[in-house]
Amino acid sequence: MSNHITENTEKVISIYAPLRPIDKGRLWYDKFVLSSFFKGLAKEIDFLWIDGPMRRYGREEALVFFKEYLKDGARVFLHDAQTEFRVAQEWQRQYQRQVIDLKVIRIGREDEGVVSFKFKNKKFC
Repeated sequence: MSNHITENTEKVISIYAPLRPIDKGRLWYDKFVLSSFFKGLAKEIDFLWIDGPMRRYGREEALVFFKEYLKDGARVFLHDAQTEFRVAQEWQRQYQRQVIDLKVIRIGREDEGVVSFKFKNKKFC
């Protein structure tokens, strides 16, 4: 694990969490490693960049895991918009009132981009 602190005292953190089986042949990052690191950080993340794993590795699991750590209004980016937009659409369907402002942002070549959305982390009546 490495930490990099910018001049603005904001942290960018890189965590090594190897892929582990989760179900039906899908892999995802070691939840024990991630849970150990994020323990006590409820609703602290205001920017989340998801870049893997993709396809059979179960990228869908990312929001399931991280949603409890996201601040209200956190901005989430999902890399590889061309192949992973369906994941963001599924999140929007599953978390109807929490995934808002869903859009694709093109980066570089025409076929490259990220999916962006805000995550509302408030209780709804």
